[in-house]
Amino acid sequence: MAFKIPLFDLNFGKEEEDAIIDTLRSKWISTGPKTTELKIKFAAMLNTQHAVALTNCTVALHLAMKLIGIKEGDEVICPSLTFVATVNAILYVNAIPVFCGHH
Repeated sequence: MAFKIPLFDLNFGKEEEDAIIDTLRSKWISTGPKTTELKIKFAAMLNTQHAVALTNCTVALHLAMKLIGIKEGDEVICPSLTFVATVNAILYVNAIPVFCGHH
C-alpha cells in the first residue's frame, strides 16, 4: 500500500546526535536535567508556569481523556489512519472509538 501522505519526515542531524550521546552519557534517560530543561522551555513557550513531561504519547492521550472528562460509553472520533496509541487511550477510559476517514 502506497501512502499519499507521509507519516513522518525525519530530519535529524549532528545536533540531535550529539544531544542523544550527551543524554546517554549522563545516565539520565527518563528523568533528570534534560527533562527539567524540556518542561521549563515548554512551559515558557506556552506562557504558563508549569508543564508535565510524560513517558510517551499514549500516556499523554490517556491523561487528556481523563482531563476532558471522557468516560465509559462516550464515543470519541478518531482518524482511521492512526497509531494504536490513539485507540488505546480511548479504550483505557472505557470509551468507544469511532473511526472516521475519507470515502
